[in-house]
Amino acid sequence: MPWLPPESIEEKLKRLVVPAGLYIRYLYQKELRKGEPEIRLVPFLASKERISLDIGANKGVYAYALLGHSAAVHGFEPNPKMFRVLESWARDRVALHAIALGDASGTADLLVPRSRHGYSNQGGSLSQVRMEGETCGVVSVEVARLDDLGIANVGFMKIDVEGFECQVLAGAQETLRRDRPNLLVEIEEWHAKRPLPDMIAEICAYGYRCLVLCRGALMSFEHYRSHAKAGDGHVFNFIFLPV
Repeated sequence: MPWLPPESIEEKLKRLVVPAGLYIRYLYQKELRKGEPEIRLVPFLASKERISLDIGANKGVYAYALLGHSAAVHGFEPNPKMFRVLESWARDRVALHAIALGDASGTADLLVPRSRHGYSNQGGSLSQVRMEGETCGVVSVEVARLDDLGIANVGFMKIDVEGFECQVLAGAQETLRRDRPNLLVEIEEWHAKRPLPDMIAEICAYGYRCLVLCRGALMSFEHYRSHAKAGDGHVFNFIFLPV
């Protein structure tokens, strides 16, 4: 029998006792209060006339946020443990895909890192580079190119795939060219072992400009690099708007 990331006792109790709809509302409100500030940009980045994609959906906080601002929402989550949580509240509200996206279709190993606290719920990745030196569990997952899935009229894509972002976009080049969606992409140098400006430039080459939310204001990536202050905190989410 294939290995699956195990649930903790706390997670099992939460799943059995807390109603799924209540749980996702709690997670969303928590994110608004003290999570990623970029989630507040959803009403401006998404469109009620177009489709939104939550790629690396995890439990679905962004998918939930997108529901009121999109014609439809598609959620992609290959980790079977996280997909079960996502499906529990979203099965009738979001088009769900228990697959990963990448630059080639087939199967691949999803590597789920393990620490003394157990297996990570957020750190799973297809990137061997990202997981170099980590102790991991391995789940074989289906991988598809976004361009092969027949999803059109895409207005917004949120991508959080732990170092596999550029591969996801390489498999979505036709979608980017045709639909020109707004993008919100998590990018970390240590995930990909590449300089951040190189990865930003690779995405901008699809015909985009990069913005950063810093100190409550949007600024160009170039301005952010030149004017960032020590107290600004670490930025890992980047907004890409079509030129």
